[in-house]
Amino acid sequence: MWLMNYGGYYEERVIKFLKAALYKAYKDRQFFGGRGPLVFSEGSLAYVNQPRLNDFSKFEGREEIFDLRVASAVIFYLKIY
Repeated sequence: MWLMNYGGYYEERVIKFLKAALYKAYKDRQFFGGRGPLVFSEGSLAYVNQPRLNDFSKFEGREEIFDLRVASAVIFYLKIY
């Protein structure tokens, strides 16, 4: 069993997109700290996972979602250290 919890407020499109990114890693049987794939994009959004420590028992890194229509626009990030 695996459980992941995100807190805070995110736009609806971000939540839907994040779920798609996380599902892709699960479907492809990839493990990057229990997060999404290293890179995933769909429409105008892009997800980037930058694990520093990729261990099943502990994840350290940063994941970000960018809106590609706006230069360098990070619309979501989660940093775990």
